[in-house]
Amino acid sequence: MKTKTIVLIHGLFVNNTSWKEWKTYFEAQGYTVHTPANPGHKGDPKELKKNIPSDLKDVGFDDVVKYLSAFIDKLPEKPILIGHSFGGLMVQKLIDMGKAVAGVSIDGAPPKNVMAPFSTVKIVWPVVNFFKGNTTFLGSKEWYHKAFFNNYSKAESDKLYETVAAPESRKLAKDPLFKSSAKLDLNKPHEPLLFIAGF
Repeated sequence: MKTKTIVLIHGLFVNNTSWKEWKTYFEAQGYTVHTPANPGHKGDPKELKKNIPSDLKDVGFDDVVKYLSAFIDKLPEKPILIGHSFGGLMVQKLIDMGKAVAGVSIDGAPPKNVMAPFSTVKIVWPVVNFFKGNTTFLGSKEWYHKAFFNNYSKAESDKLYETVAAPESRKLAKDPLFKSSAKLDLNKPHEPLLFIAGF
């Protein structure tokens, strides 16, 4: 694999700033590393929490796929894709589209017609709550500690909340449940794809 380009794709409830240390690490190994922010997610998480972008509520699955696909198409070579959670689902989708030489899906969200574990459904229910429509979601410090930062003390979790947590589009979280475009061809030959799962 000769490519020296990596694209790191962030998940829900954070933005591209969460890849800061990964970017530094891979650049030290000689890679060119890109960390694009999904539509409606660009900026400092502290500021995003104070001033939620008005267009964030309208961001959906297809918007992110289109944006990332166009971003990759402008690169001088096909990259290695690494994504976490929803970003891991994006890696799967983009590999399915032939946009990379290899991919790594870390705790990747499932595509359409693949059921997530009940524990995951329970955690994200406040987000996908159908009675809330296409609005934005900003979890509390307590929700983040339970859903994301549960390997940290509450004090450490609260600090991470301030620096990493970002508002999210409920539409983006719900779309993989219903959009036909979120379905993958699981029998289609594709470039190498590594799945890493945490328990």
